[in-house]
Amino acid sequence: MASLTDNFNDGTSGDDIATRPGWSTVGANYDVQVSDANGVFGTNTPAGAGRGGAGFDTGSGDHYAELELITLTGTQVGAAVRIVDNANWAGVRLTGSGASGLRLYKKIAGAQTDLTFEQGVANSVYRVKVEYKDATNSTYELLEDGVGMPDGPVDILNSELAETEQYAGIMNNGDNNAATTTYWDNFNGGSLVAATGTVGPLLDSAMTDTLVNGGLVS
Repeated sequence: MASLTDNFNDGTSGDDIATRPGWSTVGANYDVQVSDANGVFGTNTPAGAGRGGAGFDTGSGDHYAELELITLTGTQVGAAVRIVDNANWAGVRLTGSGASGLRLYKKIAGAQTDLTFEQGVANSVYRVKVEYKDATNSTYELLEDGVGMPDGPVDILNSELAETEQYAGIMNNGDNNAATTTYWDNFNGGSLVAATGTVGPLLDSAMTDTLVNGGLVS
């Protein structure tokens, strides 16, 4: 089982997150970069038709990814799970500050479908988690500061996102900008505890020791 934390504090504007310690490229482009020394945003560099992102292997099909929301404005960049490539994953995106602006969605063969509609709150931590349910479905849930959100868990077919997919990370659903806005910060992701089906703490003692500069796989 693997986990990854990154506070981006040693980054500089324009750094590709996929090149940071512990991360790897997902999709045709990086498309997720450090905005200054503190946060992530979507970008059109390097250019290309498909959006992409950065991820890591959690070692389990049951896993989570989370980010702290900094700026309550629209961005297509967000935490993602069951990442296959730049056309298939489930994640969170922000369409704006309204009551339905924070959305859990799936992207299957390049087609986006919103699944839940929630109110985002700046400085809250939003976690996307996925757990195997049965041979047909896996259950996905969006949590705010560790608490499940009102629209509740939803199921996605394993035939769409296979239960064997182990990558979590940060994906870009369509942002094409070069602004240096810090939308999110403080990534944390990893496998779920299979024996109990519960989620690990936001920061355990081992991870606290490594949350200094950049990402580190434990």
